[in-house]
Amino acid sequence: MRKTSGLIAVVSLGVALFVGGALVPRLRPDPLEPVAAIDREALLDPAIAASDVDETIKLLQRRIEGGGPNLAADQAALGLGYLQKARIQADPASLDDAARALASSLTTQPRDNFSATLGRAILAGSRHDFHGQLEWGRRAVAINPYNSQALGIVGDAHLELGSLNKAIAAYQEMIDLRPDLPSFGRISYSSQLTGNTSDAIAAMERALGFAGTSPENAAWAHWQLGELHITSQNFRRAEEHLEKALTLVPDYGPAVESTAHLTAARGDIRGARKILASLVEDFPLPGNFAFLGELYLLEGRREKAQAAFEEADRRLGEYAAHEVRPDVDFVTFWADRRIHLERALRDARTLYSQRKSAAVSDSLAWALYANGHHEKARRYAREAIRRSVNDAGYHYHAGMIERALGNERAARALFDEALTMDPSWSILESHRARKILGRR
Repeated sequence: MRKTSGLIAVVSLGVALFVGGALVPRLRPDPLEPVAAIDREALLDPAIAASDVDETIKLLQRRIEGGGPNLAADQAALGLGYLQKARIQADPASLDDAARALASSLTTQPRDNFSATLGRAILAGSRHDFHGQLEWGRRAVAINPYNSQALGIVGDAHLELGSLNKAIAAYQEMIDLRPDLPSFGRISYSSQLTGNTSDAIAAMERALGFAGTSPENAAWAHWQLGELHITSQNFRRAEEHLEKALTLVPDYGPAVESTAHLTAARGDIRGARKILASLVEDFPLPGNFAFLGELYLLEGRREKAQAAFEEADRRLGEYAAHEVRPDVDFVTFWADRRIHLERALRDARTLYSQRKSAAVSDSLAWALYANGHHEKARRYAREAIRRSVNDAGYHYHAGMIERALGNERAARALFDEALTMDPSWSILESHRARKILGRR
């Protein structure tokens, strides 16, 4: 499983945004649905696509101002539109607009308001309130037990809370109810989480078959397949899928970022850096700036790297200002960069008290390590590995902790395992692991 940087959940807004997607690309449940197709049962009228979200918001605002018999539905659709805008335009302020619109819809129609209830689940996950996401997701399922999207959001919440089996059960219900791109996407991701990349690829290929005539849907599936093939080191196939994604949707940010990752994995750091430097102009996500900074570090350009990291941190602050809770992504980034270390550790401990997922255990281990508590860090690093399957990043962190404790043999074994699992899970970390092991 790839981590381009420590920024994961914040870049993805936490859950599948009625159509999913990520503010920064990473294979996780939040981008497990296509970029622009809308479940009409959930969003009612009109459908909101990534290409016309601003125009759709204006249309809905005019309809709401005029009142009418579908006021609650329009208010709910407006809330979902703002959530879409927050994702595709990296605009955290739109989360506040979404919250107001969804609250208005629930005031207008307090009972059996499926769209607004589903929107509240999405909003909660977008702000890293995964308990809230689960609660609102369950309410949505209670209103409409035959909506597969609501089941998927419940599954995503279980996954974030560390309940993999419950997540997989929800995904199975989802695919039994409606085999389509979102459901097969989630099956693909759960297969990857359990260490079976070949099954993950097969499920994503099935997902691609459900893309229909939507170029955005197909581009999303091709992007995911590109990522999976990078993980399996099949760079030729990865390139084919990423090129296809960008043919379907030119300048599709996640596919551009993945192309940079592929370029770097092939050894062309300068080429990858040029791609990222251009991408952040149009897709200014925290994780993209963090990845750019890592590439600058590999080029030896420390001042440029520091500027990119500072911009990533500034943008994280913007999300926090709009009620996006610090999550593992914040913690890991701060620990990586050795900034806000006391806060990173405090937040990691808070997260651990709330949920026991592998990602949370790893973030706590890494925050403890960054603060110099190496012996304590070892416990949680081992726990993260035990709770996951073949996660190269967790093995790398555990190796660095063992190295800090003077256990060179154990550290080298962990680095070797990480590189065997995924030689390019993180361009910077994999480079450091190879350097420690004396490899090219």
